[in-house]
Amino acid sequence: MNGNERSDRILRTFIAIPLPAEIRETLHAATQAMRRERALREVRWLPPDNYHLTLAFLGPTPASSVAGLCDTLSALARHAAPHLRLTRLEPFPTQRPHVVAAMVTSDDALDTLHQALREALTALGVAVESRPLVPHITVARSRRSARGRRPLKPFEPVAVEAAWWGDTLSLYQSEAADGGVRYTALCTVELAVPEGVETG
Repeated sequence: MNGNERSDRILRTFIAIPLPAEIRETLHAATQAMRRERALREVRWLPPDNYHLTLAFLGPTPASSVAGLCDTLSALARHAAPHLRLTRLEPFPTQRPHVVAAMVTSDDALDTLHQALREALTALGVAVESRPLVPHITVARSRRSARGRRPLKPFEPVAVEAAWWGDTLSLYQSEAADGGVRYTALCTVELAVPEGVETG
């Protein structure tokens, strides 16, 4: 593939905090009993490797823009890593929920990082969503119909507890794959954690 062909490619991209293996395993284990619930029999459960905490959806992105986006992420490496905590699995969003989400709480570092990312993307000419960040990790989605995603049937939230440092930030490409979607990290930067903290 030559340079011009690569520049013309359109990728679907987003920026997210990856999850460490132990957090993915904790979440996956918490969904096992939920899969037997009548209200959730029709949802599509995501593989644990696809779990992540999205900070920005970029949508269709020219491949020629990837280098600039990776430079933008690199400039954020000086920011403090947020300390993240899982709380519960519940329907999301509140109005017409269509995903099963693990809700996440954090210290102020997540809001600071998210705001810095939005400002950096805007300076790069990338359109970003203006709505506030509601930190969550999607673990399942309702199936599509002719009218779009079907709303989830009501189900009881499930408590799940785990905490970790979100010490990396990645630009991902999303591609259709057999049986679902494959996410590929195009670049990753490390964020600053407090001295003496082990992140695994």
